[in-house]
Amino acid sequence: MSDSIKKYFELVEEGAFEKESILEERPYIYESPDGGKTVYRRLIGDNPTKRKLVVNESEIYTLEWLETYANLARQYRDAPPTLLKEMTNDEISVKKVCD
Repeated sequence: MSDSIKKYFELVEEGAFEKESILEERPYIYESPDGGKTVYRRLIGDNPTKRKLVVNESEIYTLEWLETYANLARQYRDAPPTLLKEMTNDEISVKKVCD
């Protein structure tokens, strides 16, 4: 049994919180079987086959692209949007090569 599970049962026995209240709140566990390309979540204690897709690779790319574009727009306030778009694509390409 892991230390965190042992600590949980110790706290329940000491009356730090009620076992039922924790089970009602049941937090999520997040898992990524492919190193972050896809992220799934499921309730702690649920069958892993009941997990739900939270983020996939295309969503991660979109978020990364928008973040990069926003950072460049802050840095080069007078740059036209077309230039910022090209710079963003270039920066993303460089990151992929370097990673």
